[in-house]
Amino acid sequence: QRLVPDAAKLTSRLLTAAGIGGGLTMLGTVAFGGVAIANEQQLREQPSPVSMWGPTDASLVPPACHETAWLGAEANVTIEAAASIDRVPVAQATVRGVRSGTSERWSGVLEGQFGEGELSYDTADDGVRWSVDGAPPEARPTGFLEMLGTNQLSLDGPILAAVSPLEGQPGTVAEDLGFDLFDGATARHCRRAINGPTALNAVLALRWITGQGLEEDSHALPEWRGEIDWWVFGDGQMGRAIVTVSGYPGEAFPATGVSAMLQAELSATHRGSGPPLRP
Repeated sequence: QRLVPDAAKLTSRLLTAAGIGGGLTMLGTVAFGGVAIANEQQLREQPSPVSMWGPTDASLVPPACHETAWLGAEANVTIEAAASIDRVPVAQATVRGVRSGTSERWSGVLEGQFGEGELSYDTADDGVRWSVDGAPPEARPTGFLEMLGTNQLSLDGPILAAVSPLEGQPGTVAEDLGFDLFDGATARHCRRAINGPTALNAVLALRWITGQGLEEDSHALPEWRGEIDWWVFGDGQMGRAIVTVSGYPGEAFPATGVSAMLQAELSATHRGSGPPLRP
């Protein structure tokens, strides 16, 4: 004999099971949502990852290209300069050092077809200790290199000064090339046109690589043209720059060719959290 379940009881059981299932689903959703919210809150409360380039906080928007950027209170600086004639490398120079405020200490090495050399620069209480090609250091007054800028600096300062307006003057006319990411740190990419003398007075390594006098403002290569690309981070400070100019080779080197190019790449990292400097 087959037993036919009571329809009313079956419906009641189905409704009960559905209710229990729906309740469990709701509890699971609430629990999962609570965990997700808690995780999100915890992530917000965690400090942003540290980058040697600058802040990684996405809420810090780098200033516009026409606004004056700053130098970090301190920096580890590397400048790599190179020269080529008709795309063939002919010389290179590397400068590495540190800056704390307006005190700088660095050394440089030059190699290439037109000569080799070494430089050493160390700020002292009464000026600068300056050495060329391994000679004993000699005393020089601060600012003896006559680079760009008002702080008499020789590393990242002159490059930033080349793209910064003078006091009371309008901002730099520059291209805004958007944002780039450096090890998690967002930077605004800017560019402006320059000529040869600006490049030589912004980057000492370019004077050196072309055999110009190191201890004086340069007026060489007036016909050369190029640009400065620079990157400003969320702290309002410049941490990266590339200086490029090109022109007739015979104006810079004892050589012939169709076109020569000078390029210098600067990195200023670990810039600290102290008060920044004007260029």
